[in-house]
Amino acid sequence: MPHDGIDNADRPEGRTQYANKVELMLSMVGYAVGFGNIWRFPYLVFTYGGGAFLIPYFLALFLLGLPLFVLELGLGQMYRQGTLGIWNRMGMPRFRGVGAAATLCTWLICLYYNVIIAWTLYYFGRTIGAAVSSGTLPWADMGAGRNRQCPKSLLIVPEDLAGSPWLIDGSTGLFNASHTADFWCPATGIPMSADEAPEGFVAI
Repeated sequence: MPHDGIDNADRPEGRTQYANKVELMLSMVGYAVGFGNIWRFPYLVFTYGGGAFLIPYFLALFLLGLPLFVLELGLGQMYRQGTLGIWNRMGMPRFRGVGAAATLCTWLICLYYNVIIAWTLYYFGRTIGAAVSSGTLPWADMGAGRNRQCPKSLLIVPEDLAGSPWLIDGSTGLFNASHTADFWCPATGIPMSADEAPEGFVAI
């Protein structure tokens, strides 16, 4: 009997195996590391307390994350089964629902994660294509990073509406959506000067 307690006769045939430990480690890293480690984790740290966020994070990592990871990895190496079949091999078929839930969660994660990957590849391609073909990046006209300012614009409304107390929604401080159709806009772009206002309209 092998050292892991499983008879050779019970082992599934034709199951692909890792050639060495390096392949196994690279597979684990490839499964665990993604875009979330690059931009999501720093964002969460900044949002939820900076360095203080690392205290519950490392507690959860060492008390829950790593033990469950080692358990899952060990069971997978011993029984070489999927999320459903492993419960049969362990003699606990009633727990197959746990495996089904894990598979469903993985499927749901893949839905949004593939969209993120697609966005990344799309904008990466746009950037490389623009830089090679014209030498101008797609966002070059946006200004100098954080110091750029949005162009100033005006709202042009009928004269009789300019002084109306109902033009501004008191609860939100924003313009009342019911007057959206009353605003005047040029055929292209946005109004930049009060001189653009046609007769009967004023800029506010």
